[in-house]
Amino acid sequence: MPDTIPGLLTAAADRDPDGIWLRTDEGTLSFAAAAGQVGRLAERLRETGVGRGDLVVLIARTTPPYLLCWLALAALGAITVPTDPVGTQAELAALVGQVKPRLTVDDEVIHPLVGDWRMVARDGRPPPMDVRPDDLAVLIPTSGTTGRSKLVMQTHRAYAMAGEGFPYWMELTAADRLMTSLPLFHINAPAYSVLGSLACGAGLVLLPRFSASGFLDSARAHGATEFKGLRIVCGYALSESPYGLIWRHGERPFGTLGAPRQHPTLGTVNEARVVDDELQLRNPTVTPGYWEMPTETASTVVDGWLHTGDLVTENADGTYTFVSRRKEVLRRRGQNLSPAEVEDAILTHPDVREVAVVGVPSELSEDEVKAFVVPEPGCHLDFGQLRTWSGERLSAFKVPRFWQAVEALPRTPTTRVAKHRLPTGHPPGEYDAEAGVSRAKDGS
Repeated sequence: MPDTIPGLLTAAADRDPDGIWLRTDEGTLSFAAAAGQVGRLAERLRETGVGRGDLVVLIARTTPPYLLCWLALAALGAITVPTDPVGTQAELAALVGQVKPRLTVDDEVIHPLVGDWRMVARDGRPPPMDVRPDDLAVLIPTSGTTGRSKLVMQTHRAYAMAGEGFPYWMELTAADRLMTSLPLFHINAPAYSVLGSLACGAGLVLLPRFSASGFLDSARAHGATEFKGLRIVCGYALSESPYGLIWRHGERPFGTLGAPRQHPTLGTVNEARVVDDELQLRNPTVTPGYWEMPTETASTVVDGWLHTGDLVTENADGTYTFVSRRKEVLRRRGQNLSPAEVEDAILTHPDVREVAVVGVPSELSEDEVKAFVVPEPGCHLDFGQLRTWSGERLSAFKVPRFWQAVEALPRTPTTRVAKHRLPTGHPPGEYDAEAGVSRAKDGS
């Protein structure tokens, strides 16, 4: 099996040159045509001075030009630093200042660089490149709230193994068509959907953005068979290791993250263990560390074991159940509590659509607990009654003191709840259970 990103593309083009790989509303591209486009684009990038080991910031929209550019950078041996296209200029400037890239590819650069992505190139292969499996392919910016981004270093081997594993885990073949609207600046879509489709010869439907109203219409129009929405397969992974956990074939252990992911031909490559309640992983896709952050690297990858920061319980059947993020564990009244456990209890109330639980400063010490609640449409939240409901399901120290209704929870581009963007302080309308009243508009 190929063990680099360009190796997967070349193998797919050799295996089924005329098969249609990339599908969008604007057109299609065969495996061979995509390989030719990548080769042509790699030569253009080389002419701009980009070469092996150079860092290139890619403002990665989920469109064919940006996807082909990423593949071309990988073929050159350059290191892509993908970033969110809706990020602010200040965030982009900070990232550029941090990595000092050879080139930044944005909308003004990408279109003249790529041209018409549907054009069939004469040469159906990317140029031969000296890219090795342990070469860095991508620096993945992590979601942080302050300070410098932690840039997860990931290798060609990690991406290639993820691409080879994904069809095996999801039971996909060349007869399938994957569909994704997930962002290309995260690890999920490139490693699993893009490289997974290349590894098994499946088609790839690329949507520029998610649309709840148009998603099923797009699936029907493009004949998508796998788009992570109707068939339930639960898994767990992170930028630091695309080999995490997944439900085994034929099993549906609801409530768990599954068992360690393994490779379809190499067999057992991934180990998991629980130390002090924390999940740790060891496999060939574990990150070499964080770019220019030796202290953070040393505390995260120890003797080959990735300290995930996720607290889990190990089950008798070899699966693992998520408890909380270690950093999210709150300390209240001398005891630890998991926000996830509190959220699960509150979500059982019929008037609650979504909830996020966070720690807020206490007048004394440790944390107070606050719940931000999104009501079901047409429902009015009675926080006194909701607190009683929670108290029947949780120990007293776990029940939130502060409650606040919000229209929606802020989310990251990968749809995770962005708790650091929730309102701070004690705004009007907040319910204080100890006082038994909501805070008035004047803050009293």
